[in-house]
Amino acid sequence: MQCVQHSTVYQKNNPVAHPLDVDDLRRDITFFKLVQPSDLPRMSILGEVSVQWAGIVKNWGDLMAAFEHSPETINSILNRIISK
Repeated sequence: MQCVQHSTVYQKNNPVAHPLDVDDLRRDITFFKLVQPSDLPRMSILGEVSVQWAGIVKNWGDLMAAFEHSPETINSILNRIISK
């Protein structure tokens, strides 16, 4: 949980902050790539923070694939996920 709390999206004054665009997501992907692989499953804790994070965690694999292969689609994917 400590590494999740230090991510760029988990802000003490606003713990339900979530990535809103490709730049926000890039910071989160960079962070999660830097943490040890054993810590990655703990990202699911963010899914308990808000409905938006639950959607992001659920679709993390798709977001990562889009980020790697077609980053121009990230904003529309994020909007679809977080507007539910």
